[in-house]
Amino acid sequence: MIGGFPHRYEESCFHLATEALLETMDRMVRMISDIHALPVVLSPFVFGAQRSNRIARGCVPRLRQIVAAIPGAHYVDVYSVLDQYPRREILLADGTHLSLKGHAVVGECLAPVLAEIVRDQAIKNGKDLAHGRGLVDFER
Repeated sequence: MIGGFPHRYEESCFHLATEALLETMDRMVRMISDIHALPVVLSPFVFGAQRSNRIARGCVPRLRQIVAAIPGAHYVDVYSVLDQYPRREILLADGTHLSLKGHAVVGECLAPVLAEIVRDQAIKNGKDLAHGRGLVDFER
């Protein structure tokens, strides 16, 4: 602990891990967008371990900004919703993997975004999802 070495080392590792995650996500989302697919990016999930959770929490606003700058990309902040639950309810005993309830919460966050994407794509392509046919009915 001379000169605060452990603290500075930990902060340096935290910064490197965060930057590596954000740079990787930026590249992946841009690659998906470049092939004209619609990227849907979920925020990092919550973690039981303080350090991992701090990294995840720190990435949320920056990842939101990265995704917002990419045309057609969608961001789903599941961290903020998961963070409202006790960890024992949404994580398995390992403190890393989501429990069934955790997965259900993520699904509840993701479903409206996916439904909106499907609806928008259907409208763009002239489809009426409710009736399974084109918006213009040629069967008169």
